[in-house]
Amino acid sequence: MKKLKLRKSIIFLIVILLLFSFWLLKRNSASSYSLEYKIESYDISENYDKEKKSYYFEIKENNLKYNFIKETKYIKKKKLIKSIRKIEENDTSCLLVESNLNIYPICRNKEEQIDYHLVNNSLKEELKDYFKEKEAEESDYKQYLLYNQEDKIIVWNYKGFIYFEEGNIEEFPVFNKDIYDIPLATRINEYILIPDYEQDYSFNKIYRINLKKKKIDSWTLKENISFDSYIVGTNNKSIFLVDNKNKIEYELAPHKKKIRIVGSEKKNGIIFKEGKEESISIIKLTREKVEFLYKNNYTFTLNNKKLYLSYMDASIKERISDKEVDKIIKVENEVVYYLVKDTLYKFNKEYGETKVIKYADWEFHHDNLIFFYNEI
Repeated sequence: MKKLKLRKSIIFLIVILLLFSFWLLKRNSASSYSLEYKIESYDISENYDKEKKSYYFEIKENNLKYNFIKETKYIKKKKLIKSIRKIEENDTSCLLVESNLNIYPICRNKEEQIDYHLVNNSLKEELKDYFKEKEAEESDYKQYLLYNQEDKIIVWNYKGFIYFEEGNIEEFPVFNKDIYDIPLATRINEYILIPDYEQDYSFNKIYRINLKKKKIDSWTLKENISFDSYIVGTNNKSIFLVDNKNKIEYELAPHKKKIRIVGSEKKNGIIFKEGKEESISIIKLTREKVEFLYKNNYTFTLNNKKLYLSYMDASIKERISDKEVDKIIKVENEVVYYLVKDTLYKFNKEYGETKVIKYADWEFHHDNLIFFYNEI
């Protein structure tokens, strides 16, 4: 009888311990939440998305809204904003937020949210502790002027590629004659692929540049692909191309030099939305220029040549440059590269807007001529 009571007590204790462990695990594990609270005259909306591992905040004062995002692991505490101090001059104001998170100043000019690097000189003096400057390093190569060399940049010079890599320069000659438009050239991982543009109407040969090994070779296909094609996107180690003329979608794997048909008039093609595969008709793929949708908490857009940043599809748009921007070249998470006339610029929250490289021809001709090999 005593043994039975002891066994029951042990079982009961184990059950209690399991329940407590489950409660503790649930309490400390990441979970999405939305929370609203008030600090003085500021209404705060605090949101955590466990899928995106990101905090999104909106701060409202009277009719003005400010927002920002912080990508970080889950913090057990909530109500992460402790205090807010406002500094302002004329039509420009900035909120200095004290928090468990490291938050840059959030600024507005009249009705528009702006990056804190764009405030006037008087406010910049008050925000000087937040500003960082890179050492100016200028060098030139042929007709290119480089302002800093921290980025690995590959540019098309009409007959081949020039690879600028942290002070080192490598050239990859490809063609014998000038080729001005290379819309199907694509970088994926350490490879750049470019069809043989010296062929007419269609191609069955691709040049493959390995940026890691700094080697170039060719890849002969059994298929003839029309130049009336476009790149739908990349996923993992593959490039997806739609041949409009022949109504075929191809998957190309440059690391294996393999190609396969994934869509045709007899079967649907595929696209990827934030990493998830979806079926799509070949008719839609050939009638419209469809593009893969990639995961990113940061959206960069151009409106009347002004460059804006928005967070997690929020309606608030933050202007991040005073310049007239001609084209967005590349987005890598929170970093954007863009052209202003003949000069490539880069923006991130830490340093603001910085010059990267200048080339006179880009003012008139810049489509798909600049590639990056930044491993982030």
